[in-house]
Amino acid sequence: MNGRPFIPAWLDDGDLTPNQFRVMCHLWRRADDSQLCWPSVPSIATVCKIHRDTVWAVLRVLEEKGLIARFEMRGRSNRYRILIPSGNEGPGGNGGGNEGPAETKGRPPAESDGLHPAETKGREGNPRKEPQRRSREIPAAMSFPENLSTPAFRETWIDWTQHRKEIRKPLTPASIRKQLNTLAAMGEPRAIAAINHSIANGWQGIFEPKRSVSADPQPKRAADLRL
Repeated sequence: MNGRPFIPAWLDDGDLTPNQFRVMCHLWRRADDSQLCWPSVPSIATVCKIHRDTVWAVLRVLEEKGLIARFEMRGRSNRYRILIPSGNEGPGGNGGGNEGPAETKGRPPAESDGLHPAETKGREGNPRKEPQRRSREIPAAMSFPENLSTPAFRETWIDWTQHRKEIRKPLTPASIRKQLNTLAAMGEPRAIAAINHSIANGWQGIFEPKRSVSADPQPKRAADLRL
């Protein structure tokens, strides 16, 4: 453990959405002294309380922003290297190291469960508190168009409503009806992809990912931004 803050200034002041910041903080906590870590996507989703598809979308955006480099490992979890912005290396920029035990030689500490830091000595007898989970339930009165009444879409819609709350733009009954009608016309796969893409970018409206830069220079609007 060193004396530097757990969350460095360049990360805390970065232009990140809530989900991007949450995932980035988890990677930073898990990284070793060489800024490498290898948590699986399911474990990131569990710890960060977000859907796995959202985690994949966030990781892609963090890679595009130049904050992480991803290395695919056949048969194993991907490895991620945190790319500290230039000028932030060393004690002055809070760039090196992080609070808490780092993963060592490809293995988490013996006392760790692989997701969280090891328990502090002297507190082994204290039971670990279960993290508080946000509700994954949909109101009983909520109904979806027939082609969107699938577990995958319902889970994605919960992530979308939570995202709107986090950016302080909660959905209204009117906006819910309009967005669901628009998403139903797109079909389930495109609708899920559009929602995850919009959450990863911190948008208020729902936009589909770009298909071709030359043919479609702007993201296709799937819902009114003012909703």
